[in-house]
Amino acid sequence: MIENDRNNLPINNDELYVTDDSNFISSCIEKRLKKYNSDTLTEQWKEANITLKKSDRGYETLYICGQEVMSNLQIPYMKKLAENACLNGGKVLNIGYGLGISDSFIEKNRELNGVTEHHIIEFNKQVCKKAEAWRKTQKYKKNIFIHQGPWETIVPMLSMQFDGVLYDGYPLHKDMICKDVIPFIEASVQYKLVKENEGVMTFFMDSIDGFGEAFKKFLKEYRITIYSTEKVTFPFDPNADVLQYKSFIAPLLRGFKYHD
Repeated sequence: MIENDRNNLPINNDELYVTDDSNFISSCIEKRLKKYNSDTLTEQWKEANITLKKSDRGYETLYICGQEVMSNLQIPYMKKLAENACLNGGKVLNIGYGLGISDSFIEKNRELNGVTEHHIIEFNKQVCKKAEAWRKTQKYKKNIFIHQGPWETIVPMLSMQFDGVLYDGYPLHKDMICKDVIPFIEASVQYKLVKENEGVMTFFMDSIDGFGEAFKKFLKEYRITIYSTEKVTFPFDPNADVLQYKSFIAPLLRGFKYHD
């Protein structure tokens, strides 16, 4: 399915969320909306200064444009997402460096799973500099490639397929909170980003209970035929601005098909 086919989808993508848990979605949106100073953060995000804060319990959190982007509370969760992305080895792509948690785990899985190339897309300049500094410390630094810019610009330019893709971007538009992975999946199919049949995709999933029925229908329309979810628990910090949860769902998509 390509971009021109989207209007033929049997569901309204503007109302599509990964989960059916309306209480969770409402709570998540309400908390995040308070941090937006405009309808979109796209113009600010690239040049924005980053802030690292430590909680009383010692957990570090990354803030960009006042948004709680990532916390090392999520280490167990990001570890699982990295393991998912590395299942097939080969070429692995991660969208969103953040604190570098998932990328560090991808490198730890390199020899075990046979990862040959590790690509990172990061929009924010300061985070990108941190990613480059980290890359230089890695054993296989020559096989780590950092692409600075929004994924919407970088993905069409990559001209390659990946064995594993991890999406952990941040919603830069108010109306994309809890559903920014939807346009990424659409673009991934349009540009054949994931290897057909055996390639896998995983992503940060705003859900504590699993895929919703509308999302399953969406996957079927995009010919993604195999999927699974796993609950991952992590430490709870009651002082966190947004991430006040004890677990999230780690999804795995596979069986991408681009031809009849």
